[in-house]
Amino acid sequence: MTDPEFEVCDAAGKALVRIGPSALPSITQALRDGGPEARLIAVRVLRQTGSGWKPPLRDNFNEVAHYRFRTGLDGQSWGQATTEIDEAIRAAVKDSDPAIRLEAIACSVERGLARAEEIRELWQSNDPANVDLALLAVSGLDKAAVQFLPELMKLFDDKTLLSRATGIAASDPHRLEYMLLALKAMKTGAQPAIPRLIAIADDRRDRICLMIAETLDASGADDEQILSVLRPLMWTRSYGEEAGQWLVEHRPDEARRLVSVLTRRLGSGESGADEAMLNALGSLGALAHEAVPAIVPFLRQPDKWLAVRAAHALGSIGTGAEAALHELELIVGNPKDPFSLRCACANALGGVGPAAHRSLPTLQKVMERPEPSGPVIIGAVNESEWSEWDLRAAIIRTIGQIGAEHAALISILRSQLTSRSSDLRAASAEQLGACGATSAEVLSDLIRLLRDEDTFVQARTAVTISRLKGDRGAAVEPLASLLINDNLYVRAAAAIALGKSGAAARPGLPALRKALSDSANSRSLNVSQPSSNRRAYLKPGDGVESGTTVAQAVQSAINEIENDSQLLE
Repeated sequence: MTDPEFEVCDAAGKALVRIGPSALPSITQALRDGGPEARLIAVRVLRQTGSGWKPPLRDNFNEVAHYRFRTGLDGQSWGQATTEIDEAIRAAVKDSDPAIRLEAIACSVERGLARAEEIRELWQSNDPANVDLALLAVSGLDKAAVQFLPELMKLFDDKTLLSRATGIAASDPHRLEYMLLALKAMKTGAQPAIPRLIAIADDRRDRICLMIAETLDASGADDEQILSVLRPLMWTRSYGEEAGQWLVEHRPDEARRLVSVLTRRLGSGESGADEAMLNALGSLGALAHEAVPAIVPFLRQPDKWLAVRAAHALGSIGTGAEAALHELELIVGNPKDPFSLRCACANALGGVGPAAHRSLPTLQKVMERPEPSGPVIIGAVNESEWSEWDLRAAIIRTIGQIGAEHAALISILRSQLTSRSSDLRAASAEQLGACGATSAEVLSDLIRLLRDEDTFVQARTAVTISRLKGDRGAAVEPLASLLINDNLYVRAAAAIALGKSGAAARPGLPALRKALSDSANSRSLNVSQPSSNRRAYLKPGDGVESGTTVAQAVQSAINEIENDSQLLE
């Protein structure tokens, strides 16, 4: 670390991070005795040890993309030396070399140690990354943040910093976002910035406007000022839904008044107005129920894209759209309508929920038709390429949303357990569990599906069995046999199902204990929501979290079975 060559110091610093806390004496020695380059690298090494500090940002902030906020994986073991690291950093803040002092201040900010005057010094360095970090630090100061308002107001004069990001840069951290976070922390102290924020919003129609609305709300702006930012956003396809949801949550009375305005504008003949109004009404959800009679005629528009938007709006309104059930049913069951519209109407029936029980005969009639021949393709990017497979998938989702055990509903789902589509087989199994099916026949069907040729179907079926009520003893042996499946997610799902079976799964304990000794089960699991191009073998709510190993899922199952057995003794 004290070598005069920068490359040598840098390599030594990276090696020390990997070594862990035992390397701290060498780092502090370099801070005391090393030359400027060695001391600078020593501070950078301390920054890489990690602190657990997270920038107070929106959920969609791309923290990983911003190099200033990356912490090396090798720094994860340094938590036990937190006090010593903090002391070393605070000592480095007093360094006579300006570059070292700034680096130490930046590190202090990340660890929550910096004082207001140090944050200001970081800001005044004019280094873009340091200014960003200072803004983020200000956003965490709460009431004390307002002292930085003069410096922040000057940033509004730099037009290049306020320009709209495009392409890849649109998803990266942006200076204006940091400014808004800092202003939001200032609350009513940020009122001098209100005119500037409204002026910025006038030139934009993107997610920044949502943040501006949140900042205006926090600063005490009046309703009309906030609405002037959100109204134009509601007409957009990309951000209208979020804008409407914000209004529903924060200004429900204004949202209700807006429903009347939007409804009157439907059918005005203005170019693009109807699509914008339908999008906006859908974004207001249940509050837009009064608009249902005005929306229903759009389902029969010659412009099928507009008809699809109307169906989406009705589905978003939910239970308040019960008056549209008849028209939605007719379209779902009409082979002459395009599949994109039929799928949208099926989804809308699901949005209505239990009240759509009356639509089950129509759904059943569609599902009783022979499956199409040829390749199974579901979820084509272009909706115009959707097929009957997409309609069947939409109907299965809808049945799950209608919910509750019902003879017709159970019949539809059971009929799809033998579909040529593995996605439909898995989805049907899941919905059987979601609707509370409890019969021995249903359990027997699911047990057969545990032997499916597709591991995705096996995993989702096992998770479904874990949610069934009643006696699941007949499934214990088939589930235990899956603990040696080649697919680790199938193993984990089987373990989850055995654990949820409680004392009834005691015959499966030998297989579970044997699975603990399988080295392959030390691998971690990824738990996520499915996407259009990715299956999710395990989803949130299935009984495990991301990062859990198969062995941990197995041990948890053993514990559940043993604990339940003790309660019965």
